[in-house]
Amino acid sequence: MSDLHSSALDKRLEDTELEQLKKLHEDGQLNGVFGVSRIQRLLRFSYNQAFRLIERALAGGLLRQCESRPWNYEFVGVRTSE
Repeated sequence: MSDLHSSALDKRLEDTELEQLKKLHEDGQLNGVFGVSRIQRLLRFSYNQAFRLIERALAGGLLRQCESRPWNYEFVGVRTSE
């Protein structure tokens, strides 16, 4: 498999994972403040895979890190009391 083909597959997988994250939020399964392990449990990902998904969501502006608890995250545009 060529590197170009492999990177296209990786990109599609990353996009699919971001869509899964958005769907959890839309379905009400992932609201408020949450950590890596919550995503890990809901999507049945390894801890590292869930953390990389969070990193991509942060970089894409979908999530933000909580100020008072930097190990927790929340969806952008959603304010919760911490």
